Amino acid sequence: MKVKVKCNIGFLLKRDNKTQAWLAQQISQGLDNPVSSQLISDWSNGRGTPSHGYVLRMIKATGWEYVEIFEEE
Repeated sequence: MKVKVKCNIGFLLKRDNKTQAWLAQQISQGLDNPVSSQLISDWSNGRGTPSHGYVLRMIKATGWEYVEIFEEE
């Protein structure tokens, strides 16, 4: 049995009045290959999920909790 997970980044950005560009910039700080707004858009619209490293950076930048970002469908 495969567990399906829903990513709530789009909802959280809207709730907190933040943009995808802002989140991309926050996650990208100090990285050689910056995260694009398009990648954040893909995550926000269910066209992919962020890797654990990006999730950790996201949590640090936003204060969101893991259980807010992901939920089982």
